[in-house]
Amino acid sequence: MILAQKHNVCDFIVEEEAFEGVKRIAGKVAADVELVCGLKPEIRGNVPAQADACVIAATLGKSSLCEALAAEGKIDVTAVEGKREVYSRTLVANPFPGAKEALVILG
Repeated sequence: MILAQKHNVCDFIVEEEAFEGVKRIAGKVAADVELVCGLKPEIRGNVPAQADACVIAATLGKSSLCEALAAEGKIDVTAVEGKREVYSRTLVANPFPGAKEALVILG
């Protein structure tokens, strides 16, 4: 998945229900992407209508988006379910209408 190229950078999706720590880290990672690529990802609270790619940062049990992806069989949550201080990374093709791929970071 390409995070940034030329004049385009993917959005970061962090739902409003996310823990403050997740929101804070998403902001720091977006700032790092800007330092490296010269483009800063927009941090959105919801899914954009159209996106080639996006990064979803979420916590299991606090993300309706990730729960929907799990229910559809697009992500496997067993690596983090019932555990603390763990996370998974999954690249998902066609995660939702209008998006070609998403990197899902789930803790």
